[in-house]
Amino acid sequence: MNHTDIEYLANPDGSRGYAWNLYTGCNHWKTGVCPVGENCWAKSMAHRFHRSFEPILHPEKLLEPLSVKKPSRIGVCFTGDLFGDWVDPDQEVVYENKYGFTQHHLRASIFNTLKQCYQHQFFFLTKNPKGYSAWRHFPDNAYCGVSFCKSGGYTGIYAHMKELDAKHKWLSLEPLLERMPQGVLENIGLYDWCVIGAQSGRHPIMPKIEWVKEIVEACDKTKVKIWLKNNLRPLIVSNLYQCGWAVQGDGNLRQELPVRETKLEDLEDKCPHGESLCSDCGEKCAQRKQECS
Repeated sequence: MNHTDIEYLANPDGSRGYAWNLYTGCNHWKTGVCPVGENCWAKSMAHRFHRSFEPILHPEKLLEPLSVKKPSRIGVCFTGDLFGDWVDPDQEVVYENKYGFTQHHLRASIFNTLKQCYQHQFFFLTKNPKGYSAWRHFPDNAYCGVSFCKSGGYTGIYAHMKELDAKHKWLSLEPLLERMPQGVLENIGLYDWCVIGAQSGRHPIMPKIEWVKEIVEACDKTKVKIWLKNNLRPLIVSNLYQCGWAVQGDGNLRQELPVRETKLEDLEDKCPHGESLCSDCGEKCAQRKQECS
């Protein structure tokens, strides 16, 4: 896996986090699901490095997180959308592990990796939250997020996120292009965490300070952690006299993280007799489980 400079994915020790881009590319910019269109950060990165932005699976990357031992934060498919309509979680994939080649459904392959890497936090993000339903129950070290920029259609988004079978949910309002309606603010307690940012790149757009304040106040009321991205700093600094709600005691922007410790026993699958099932091969064998972990 490559390191990432996404600020909120920095590791607990302050080092750079990781990008697990096992499925790259996205078609949302074609269908109107993504309102930023040609200003898409991931699309710009693909063009910068002369890569296709058509969706494609990279099976050889499915086990990459196993190579990282220290607790880390890992962004999953931030250069695409794993929950787009073009992704089939029941797709059979063949890839190589230390025992040779193996074949699993895409869903099982990804979730098995999460379970073996219980020390990490895996951050998923989509603009198509209805796609989460096909993935069923997420392991407890998965942080499932939804990204949207404008207020339209939030009723449907909220319904899908409420039904999402995941312990941790987060909200990405980046870029924040409109004032959020009351329905968003009233239901923001559904999430553990909220990230707010401006539109950067070739056509930067800064949100209004009152839009940001309303969201932060709603989060504070429901004890939702807030991350104000660094690209909001010019907005906050220019309104510093009225932005005590946006800064920490040391004068830096509020950049809080959803800190959860996930224990191995929280992720282990159990057979009816209480034996541990190996997350790689499914066998009820403690020795084989030890080898796979």
